[in-house]
Amino acid sequence: MPNARLDHVALVVADLEGAIARTPLPAEPIGTFPGEGTREAYVGAASRDARLLLVTPFDPASDGPYARALRSRGAGLHHLGLAVDDVAAYVDALAGSGWYVLPGTIDLPYGCWLARPGVPLLVEVGGAREVDAEPVVTSLEVAEGDRPGLLAALGVAGLLPSPDGETWVTVAGERRRASDW
Repeated sequence: MPNARLDHVALVVADLEGAIARTPLPAEPIGTFPGEGTREAYVGAASRDARLLLVTPFDPASDGPYARALRSRGAGLHHLGLAVDDVAAYVDALAGSGWYVLPGTIDLPYGCWLARPGVPLLVEVGGAREVDAEPVVTSLEVAEGDRPGLLAALGVAGLLPSPDGETWVTVAGERRRASDW
């Protein structure tokens, strides 16, 4: 089984300031990203693992990936970021698991992206970063679609199948629907 650590959980939100105000922990705005068309903030200090990333598009009518996600699915889970020691070895270990490497992403400087039709998330796979504190997100519950065991194949502690088909995020002991941030 591959071994990965949850680096971040990215939620697309309609109102960044409102989402920050609802977080149970302090948030650190990290800035704007014109290439993505977003403003973003991390919940939890940079030294913490499994941080919550809140992302909002500058222009919800644009064609950027976060704007499209917000329009088509509404607020909620966009992707999770995994930290691994060796991206290529991790992807090789997932062969036959049901996860697919998105075309054109295997040669990205930081890693690659995985997806599975019918599963409501993307998986960003990248190199490990140093952390020295407890995780911000202690569990993430996601619908597995038509492939039971799909989440377990990723080898991430705290990544669980959703009992009710909803996506749930637990931060600082508070379990909340991803769409409610």
